[in-house]
Amino acid sequence: MKKIILDTNIIIKYPKLLGIKIPETVLVITTAVMEELVLKTKFNDELSELIDQANRAGNVEIVGSNAPDIRAYESMVPTFGLAGADQNLLATALYYRGLGVNVSLSSNDKYIQIHANTFNFPLVDDQHIQELVKAGEKVSGSTDLGKKIESFESRAIKRFVRQFIVPVSIGFIAKFLSEYGERLYDTINIWGTIAFFVLIGIALFVVREKWRLGYGLTEFFFGVFSIIFLFWPAFDYHKVKELDIDIKLVAGLYVMVRGQDNIVRALKGTKPGVFLAERLKIGL
Repeated sequence: MKKIILDTNIIIKYPKLLGIKIPETVLVITTAVMEELVLKTKFNDELSELIDQANRAGNVEIVGSNAPDIRAYESMVPTFGLAGADQNLLATALYYRGLGVNVSLSSNDKYIQIHANTFNFPLVDDQHIQELVKAGEKVSGSTDLGKKIESFESRAIKRFVRQFIVPVSIGFIAKFLSEYGERLYDTINIWGTIAFFVLIGIALFVVREKWRLGYGLTEFFFGVFSIIFLFWPAFDYHKVKELDIDIKLVAGLYVMVRGQDNIVRALKGTKPGVFLAERLKIGL
């Protein structure tokens, strides 16, 4: 019987692993990885519940990270580039090897891969994981847990798509204020106008906290259009030398950077976030 120890990024990318039984293979998740999932991922309560159900169904094996036998191996693992959960993952692999178990690791973390190669642990890459998922689905068929995982992934996609409503809605509000703002300001007078914009500021903060991805997209598009309208429709490169134009240009770039920062923060712990971390080394 072979054991594959799964890292956080693999579980995020391939939650379907939780819903299948793989012939002659046991998938192992350490409690340190589960704690990392709780801290890093979106909708962690749902994912933690799915892992618990997978454990009860016998699809995965949860191993206590604080077990003395595993802790004893942590001193053998170099600390360079590794978080606590990563060290524990490698220590768990060493523990199983000490028991004579055929053990592999599955992780897209560069430093885990480096240290795994140092210890001569086989690595299970994305292609192999996808093959295991297909093979497991054939064996397991349709299960209640499998359906719950499909529903979890479907809701995650819908939540992601709904974030685009935020920049569209804010765009409509900005358009409305540009067309009817003067009439509104005449109606509510100066103090009403001040109070109105204070409320707008508070509302935008709430939007950022609840829908950070949508807010980040709004910031990014605002910065882009700020720069476009700075030069459009009549582009004059000499304008860049004017101080007020320079300030507006830098402000537009700054808002774009802030928007991208919020986008990356919002995507942490999601499949797109794992993609950015793996391919572009962004949001690590």
